[in-house]
Amino acid sequence: MLKIREEQGLRPGDIEQVIVGFLPGTDTPLISMNPQTGLEGKFSIEYTVAAALLDGGLTLESFTDPMVQRPAVRELMQRVQRRRIEDTKVYALDAYTDLTVVTVRGRIERRVEHTPGSPQWPMTPADRAEKFTACVNRVLGSAGAAALLQCAQHCESLPDIRALPAATGVGGDTVYSEAARNAAAASGPSG
Repeated sequence: MLKIREEQGLRPGDIEQVIVGFLPGTDTPLISMNPQTGLEGKFSIEYTVAAALLDGGLTLESFTDPMVQRPAVRELMQRVQRRRIEDTKVYALDAYTDLTVVTVRGRIERRVEHTPGSPQWPMTPADRAEKFTACVNRVLGSAGAAALLQCAQHCESLPDIRALPAATGVGGDTVYSEAARNAAAASGPSG
């Protein structure tokens, strides 16, 4: 959906309807069609598609109660529908999804063969670093997240492995926290 949004320059107002087609068994975890909480939003194709279209991506913040309750996302969710792709088999991991986006300019149809983050469509190192930083930043702040990422990415070259857990801020050992900062600085930019 994000690829279509980017390629077509779509804005929420351009969207008349989004239809997500699932093979039998592939949408089983998506139990919430009208989520009211962030937790329910994690299990809703209606919410995740609407939020991705509205925000240009999904983050941890996307799955908070206030984000699920936004009027703009609630309105856009009403334009997202799921449908079953008829098939005699039941699928689990090795399946595709059909995506139809009806806009004010026309109809876009795509078959999505793989899920982002799957072995067939793995995250790039930059994707992993961005996701890690977004998650850890909430706890350690941006400087702490950057230091921990550097330690984790270069732990094989740390002079003392205790710098890695110290970079999490757990334990408050200033000697190893300082070692973590020094190791992060010495190992250079993430990559």
